[in-house]
Amino acid sequence: MAEALAAYSGSALALGAVNTPLRHSWDFALPGNQLKTEARQRFNATLTTQEYTSGHAAPWQTLFYAVLAVVPALSLCCLYYTLRRPGLVTDLTEPQNLFALAINSPPSAQIKGSCGGGPRGRDLVVPWRVAYAPSANHYFFDEAAERPWRGKYAAEGATKARPVVDGASSYKRLSAGRGWL
Repeated sequence: MAEALAAYSGSALALGAVNTPLRHSWDFALPGNQLKTEARQRFNATLTTQEYTSGHAAPWQTLFYAVLAVVPALSLCCLYYTLRRPGLVTDLTEPQNLFALAINSPPSAQIKGSCGGGPRGRDLVVPWRVAYAPSANHYFFDEAAERPWRGKYAAEGATKARPVVDGASSYKRLSAGRGWL
């Protein structure tokens, strides 16, 4: 109801402003402050216009012509590449793809024992790559070297760390979760 009244009153106010002087004071000293006939009034108004230009207005704006040439050229290069090599590429850095790669990868001698408590120290600098087995059409993580490439762990071979034993407390907490109902 309030919206309808606001819509109707807005129209009434707009129609009431037609041919109304836009002054803050009343310049006529008439009985009852009412004009018997309409009278035109003048008021000062300033208009500022801005026009569209299809060229440059200042000398420094000629730099945009270089951008105007480079952007379509890059677009044509991208179009050529897309037409030359069609198809989609799987983003292996997306979390769901990383998870699938990790689940389907063989055990690693470099980071053995980190599955119970997560990777620590040396485990975080082990080089790896995404490998592909064409016979099984299968992607997986593979160790890129027998030891880390650089840093304080570079001289070490495969880890001698023992598996973290936490009494399966992490598993118990996750598997004993309660549902919503």
